[in-house]
Amino acid sequence: MVTARFVERRVAPPRSAGVGFSASAEYAAAVERAVLLGADAAVQLDSGLLVTIPTPAGPSEAGTPSHRVALLAPDGSIGSERLVAAFEASGSILAHPDGQSAIVELPMGQDGTYVLAVSVLDGELQLREILPADEVIPCGFNPQGTRLLLAPYPNDPEIAQVLTWPDLAGVAQLEAGDVGAELGFGIYGCYVGDDLVVLIAVERGLVVADAQLRGACFLELPGLPVVGDDAEIESVQSLGGDRIAVGLWQSGADRSVWVYQLTR
Repeated sequence: MVTARFVERRVAPPRSAGVGFSASAEYAAAVERAVLLGADAAVQLDSGLLVTIPTPAGPSEAGTPSHRVALLAPDGSIGSERLVAAFEASGSILAHPDGQSAIVELPMGQDGTYVLAVSVLDGELQLREILPADEVIPCGFNPQGTRLLLAPYPNDPEIAQVLTWPDLAGVAQLEAGDVGAELGFGIYGCYVGDDLVVLIAVERGLVVADAQLRGACFLELPGLPVVGDDAEIESVQSLGGDRIAVGLWQSGADRSVWVYQLTR
């Protein structure tokens, strides 16, 4: 049985209206180039600065290239790039723990999303779509980098999944109805160590399960306001070790972050 002990509550920092890129000083010129190119996401990999760049505004239709995925050298030059047909998308990137690969997410609102596994071979970007028949959101890797947790896209929020990495074979699924999450799963989730997974049940709370999504149950969060019409869990993320941060929206109050220590 997994239990949660309240640690602290923090006022959430204001949401930034801009795009922040994190990279070492070696990549300062590449970050500047990414900003000038209008990149909407950037992550430093061992082989370069991986960026996603919306194509210039103009007539376009679904199915036409609307995003560039590019790899920038430290001096800002483009070493490799690929075009992706993601209509009116906004990019985000999740780096793999080994720094060699990443996942690019290009959500398109009600039109669905593209989720791409990105690797670099001999300096060239290699893109592979993850579960093209499904609509999923990458939540994160386990600490060893061997498993990938996927939440369902809001269009159909019923099934959370775990895939192996890098071969992307499905190894586990959890249906929201099986755990009593009538409104489905939210768009955030995380690993806690290699053996636990935490998901959001919309308007219900948090669900905890083992790494194979077995034994799923609701996790009681002491002190947290009752989730419902006036309070909603917006996010959950691992803080390392057995701690998680729960992002809470509450009517008439500042957004807040609640930190809990999990005990097995």
